[in-house]
Amino acid sequence: MAEKHSPRVLDSLALAYSLNGEPGKAAAVERRAIEELGDADPGLRAELEKKLERYEKAADDAGIEIEDADDVLG
Repeated sequence: MAEKHSPRVLDSLALAYSLNGEPGKAAAVERRAIEELGDADPGLRAELEKKLERYEKAADDAGIEIEDADDVLG
């Protein structure tokens, strides 16, 4: 895994990708947000997991592959 990022910052970035029509990138970044959060905040983790489900479904519905977070984050 590359550089650590704040889960909340990653969540915001995932939302930006989603709003920009890039659900594959959104899902990848949201997955990383969940990884970075770990078990630190169960409430936030549940929220991020719900968002991840939406991004994954949007990517699947559009036939878009979910990218690797390291590639997305550089």
